[in-house]
Amino acid sequence: MAEVQMPKMGDAMEEGTILQWLKKVGDEVKEQEILAEIETEKATIEIPALESGTLTEILVQPGVTVPVGTPIAVIGDRGTATNGTAAAVKETPAAR
Repeated sequence: MAEVQMPKMGDAMEEGTILQWLKKVGDEVKEQEILAEIETEKATIEIPALESGTLTEILVQPGVTVPVGTPIAVIGDRGTATNGTAAAVKETPAAR
């Protein structure tokens, strides 16, 4: 099992916001396949899977902002999908 973490995409990046998940829990993913899109202060970035397997959990929902290094999803062995997702960590301010 591998945690997918909010990546650090530059020295100034401290947090990112999940814009959308391109895969859902239970989907098979291949290494380097795009899992989600995130937004930083400067850009919108695609997050690739770092290994192949099944997306077993989505820990951070779209619209939620989390610090760099925060686990946002879990990739496990085939057939190990769980039921549901974890609670949001920090809500994004309504006005940006």
